Amino acid sequence: MKTYLDCFPCFLKQAIECARLSCGDTALHRKSADRIMNILLSLDSSLSPPDIAREVYAEIKKITGNNDPYRMIKQKDNRQMLDVYSEMERMLSGNDSLYPACKLAAGGNIIDSGAGKRKEDHGSREIEDILASEPVINEFPELRDQLSRSKKLLYIGDNAGEIVADKLFIQKIQKEFPDLSVTFAVRGFPIINDATVEDALEVGMDKICAVIANGDAAPGTVLKKCSQEFREHFERADIIIAKGQGNYETLSGGADKILFFLLIAKFPVIARHLNVSAGSMIIKKCR
Repeated sequence: MKTYLDCFPCFLKQAIECARLSCGDTALHRKSADRIMNILLSLDSSLSPPDIAREVYAEIKKITGNNDPYRMIKQKDNRQMLDVYSEMERMLSGNDSLYPACKLAAGGNIIDSGAGKRKEDHGSREIEDILASEPVINEFPELRDQLSRSKKLLYIGDNAGEIVADKLFIQKIQKEFPDLSVTFAVRGFPIINDATVEDALEVGMDKICAVIANGDAAPGTVLKKCSQEFREHFERADIIIAKGQGNYETLSGGADKILFFLLIAKFPVIARHLNVSAGSMIIKKCR
């Protein structure tokens, strides 16, 4: 997916927020903003938004010296979601819980500091609201069918916090399809509030499946920039589940794989691309 004109104000707004989180020096905040505006003027808009974001956030890291400004936010989101993990398990205790677990994983995508949609608290009421809602695009039956006929699943995560809902969904997948091998992939380096290996370990993802990093610092999955290890997992997977807008922006162009997206269409540009209203829950196969 290319970068649209409407994306550029968001890049600048997010960059200023990131600079302020990175340090308290207002001169560096201004320097960051000036540099990002120059970068945005010179970059090729045919690139995907995560491709551009990689360069934007790398420059802020260089200027401020802070490699992971969202670290405390990610830790808080992980802890809050772990605090309601037992409650989520209770809500999904029925015999046919795979679909509600899938909705919970998709709905958890609302936890996104990069989109300016971060909630301060993640609790039972929010979980109930997600479970009571229905996806606007709902291709779960096909997802379930593909899972039943697959041997290797690559599950590409998105944000910290929401990976706790991913963990629960993966456990439900493993229960229904015990012969399915699952690998969970995260970003290779800190970028906004996207999950890294450190976050995956914090929530115990490594206790239920293999965990790998993709080797790149973009807030998405730009295959040509990912590590050889990740690309091998991508190619060998029978089915891929990709979470969030960044993965949709980078993988919806037509990978020759059986690939499903789970996300909340938070940005108007994404919503228009999917022909849905902003805020819609999506369970969609890549075509």
